[in-house]
Amino acid sequence: MPLVYESPPANGALRQGEILKNVFDHRSVSPAVRLPENKVEYHQYSHEYVIVLTNDCDLDLEYRERNNIPGPGENGRIPQYRLLAYLLLCDVYAEETLKAERRGQQGSAAGMNSQEWRRVTQNQDERYHCFEEAEIVNNSGAKLPRFALDFLKTCSIPPTGIYEGIKSQEIERVALVPQPYLQQLTHRFYGFLSRVALP
Repeated sequence: MPLVYESPPANGALRQGEILKNVFDHRSVSPAVRLPENKVEYHQYSHEYVIVLTNDCDLDLEYRERNNIPGPGENGRIPQYRLLAYLLLCDVYAEETLKAERRGQQGSAAGMNSQEWRRVTQNQDERYHCFEEAEIVNNSGAKLPRFALDFLKTCSIPPTGIYEGIKSQEIERVALVPQPYLQQLTHRFYGFLSRVALP
């Protein structure tokens, strides 16, 4: 079955496999110790595209508690103790961006050679997961280019920051990865995280 992205929800909870655009990440560069007030330093990082990897049930329960929305069959009860401190996101790179990133890491003009890139595009390199170019359903023929996730390039951002960015229309909800592609992605991602170093 060829990949066709689903349209993202116009509002409501974020979804696992949702692609977001124009996300900014503010990382503290201060030591992880108690600091005087107003002494926290941070760097700002821009993410052109990210994909949400936090699972759906946690996203839904967190959103309903945050917004005091009872769930179906819960007799008006609001979920408790489900607020998330952070959402798990992974950077999404267009082909040329990823190749340029690797050139920068290796300090070489060569970057990835054709054999290395073939392994990425065929999902044979455990560090990366690649999606081919595909349309977004019900979006006037809009397409996303072929891109890859780099499982070493994850970040965690508080949900409030993401939802406020969506509300202000500075963060765009772009598309949803459908099944079975989402299942394949999450299986490979958590497989990458569960690697065990051998002596």
